[in-house]
Amino acid sequence: MARSKLMGANLEAPMRTRIHFESPAHQHTLAMEITMPQCLPKLAIFLPSMHGGGVERTVVVLCRGLLEHGVAIDLVLSSAQGAFMEQVPAQVRVVELGSQHASTSLLQLARYLRQERPTYLFSAMNYVNLTAILANELAGRPTHLIIREDNSPAASFARNSNWKAQLVPPLMRVLYRRAGTILAVSHGVAESLAGFIGLDPARIKVIWNPVVDEDLIAKAGEPLPQALKHLESTPFILGVGSLIAQKNFGDLMRAFATVQEKRPQLRLLILGEGPERPALEALAQTLGIAQSVDMPGFVANPYAFMRRAQLFALSSHFEGLPTVLIEALACGCSVVSTDCPSGPYEILDKGRFGKLVPVADVGALSYAIAEVLDAPKDSARLESRGQDFSRQASVDKYLELLREIAALGAIA
Repeated sequence: MARSKLMGANLEAPMRTRIHFESPAHQHTLAMEITMPQCLPKLAIFLPSMHGGGVERTVVVLCRGLLEHGVAIDLVLSSAQGAFMEQVPAQVRVVELGSQHASTSLLQLARYLRQERPTYLFSAMNYVNLTAILANELAGRPTHLIIREDNSPAASFARNSNWKAQLVPPLMRVLYRRAGTILAVSHGVAESLAGFIGLDPARIKVIWNPVVDEDLIAKAGEPLPQALKHLESTPFILGVGSLIAQKNFGDLMRAFATVQEKRPQLRLLILGEGPERPALEALAQTLGIAQSVDMPGFVANPYAFMRRAQLFALSSHFEGLPTVLIEALACGCSVVSTDCPSGPYEILDKGRFGKLVPVADVGALSYAIAEVLDAPKDSARLESRGQDFSRQASVDKYLELLREIAALGAIA
């Protein structure tokens, strides 16, 4: 394992530390292989799991940066599973609550907070935030709660009619006020959240996600996996994200089919997995592009593809601060994105660093893709913009926030 700096000293990276909290009816088991110095402020980060996604990816990057500044971190997971588990720094103590979902981890999380009393508890995503708020209340509010909104809630819930869309919004309006600090990943998300729950915008702080670090840049230079080596010598358009309705990959396929009519050698690569796979595979057959589309599933290193792609396309109905768009810029890749709420408008600086097109407008998307493919690429300029979303810039903002909370002596 690599060495890591903590409190200015070089320490050999330890074995993974993991604590298992069973159901409240049972005594929890504790198996520690390293004890972090008790003088450090402790940040607990609560997530359902580390399955592949933008939130999980940015949490890994945030952990790396905060560890370098002496913050002790507990990663509290409903289930310690997922593709990003292997990327969690070894100095992070993993606490597994023994549940499959955030909502069913409520009592275990409350028990953890009562017993461990971390200085701060951080959570992200609205349904996870609600569990964190309720757990902190049940535990007697022993910690300062920092919740982060990652998507535009108005846009997100407008497209859903399931039970979450019925239950979560009213709970957000009541419970979010109980959080000590409310964060948003973009100004667009902050504005949407304030209006959605009727909250004073001044209560919401904006901190861009930590996205770009030296690990990303190094991985961008790695070779492609053997199964996709043919893309080394073939022009391709890239899309990355979970195969869910929000990402709207169907429109990307339709736009690609139009663009490919004049560029028969062009291919489409979509990296990600999800419930929309059967529908997307059927659509590719219907459009007659199935032989030109690669959908290998989740890939741990998408950056090597971003470095080589002719263009990265984001076709989403809504976002918060789409990590993949920033990563593509950092890899020097030209981009086209829907001007969805929220994030692309900020990331691309009103279109200065990539084309913005209306949501669900296949014609505009295909036209913009063709236009960008024909234009010269200024990779250095795109990479420079990506660095505005560096790990250090974001970590500095988080450290400033933690110091502000400590200075106020605030809890809960």
